[in-house]
Amino acid sequence: EYVEYYFRILKSKLNDEAPATAQKNINLEILSKEVIPLPPIKEQITIAENLNNELESVKRQQASVKLGLKQSNAQRKNILKSAFSGELVPQDENDEPASLLLEKISKEREELASKVKPKKTRQPKKKAKVMDTLLEILTAEDKWIDAQEAFEKCGVTKNTTSDDIEKLYLELRELLNSNQVEVKKVSKTDKLRIVRNEAS
Repeated sequence: EYVEYYFRILKSKLNDEAPATAQKNINLEILSKEVIPLPPIKEQITIAENLNNELESVKRQQASVKLGLKQSNAQRKNILKSAFSGELVPQDENDEPASLLLEKISKEREELASKVKPKKTRQPKKKAKVMDTLLEILTAEDKWIDAQEAFEKCGVTKNTTSDDIEKLYLELRELLNSNQVEVKKVSKTDKLRIVRNEAS
């Protein structure tokens, strides 16, 4: 037994040394090169017994795992069967059978499929247009006005394009540079006012 176990360990090494043929042929020439350590006979017996015990333990573990997997698979099938049979939760006597419910769903689907849905015509999004220039608004107000309010009076909404908003900012910058409009900060907001020639 000791020698057998030793050769089991050598198996992969011996296979590598065997000639490359359809079937591995480990001949005497290959075996004669191997040196087998031989401890006293009592140690050989002890080693063989220990290996036998370990291998037997591995076999038992493998059998236990195999049985556990088999039981788990069977349990899974039982749970699925119970779930589809409605046995996992308490049943309400007032509930209608699943077959009737499936028939209703099927009929509803057929009715929906038979109805021709009218095509929705998409309304083109209206672009917010800047109605008045900033100068016209400030001239009409003729007093300090919140910049945000002035922009809203020009027609700026949440749908106003960024191009239109940029035009307003460019107009404001030109009006400030040409001293036609003055600006002041009041409570973290900008106030705008048209500049009059006469004292206002």
